[in-house]
Amino acid sequence: MNIQTQPSNTPPLTVVTIPEVKSFLQRDHRGNIGGQLHFINTGFLQEMLSYAINAYGFLIGRNEKVLPAQFIERIRDAYDCDTEPRNKAVVQALAQLL
Repeated sequence: MNIQTQPSNTPPLTVVTIPEVKSFLQRDHRGNIGGQLHFINTGFLQEMLSYAINAYGFLIGRNEKVLPAQFIERIRDAYDCDTEPRNKAVVQALAQLL
């Protein structure tokens, strides 16, 4: 019988909790974009999120629901988000969704 024990001089394991993502975007069968966006409201952030949906919403397929991280990844795959300031600002705004 082989039993492994943790040595007494090692620190205890740390449990990392991942926060629940409440925000999502979706496109219905007619092409309308909707969803729920949870964020701390500032005028600028609300304006940026509105721009993101209008400018990049076509990256969401019909009858599809995406999380903010998935939407960010699609924008990064399609556009330069490192040197283009508008794309970079949109990605930063979407990253603030709860």
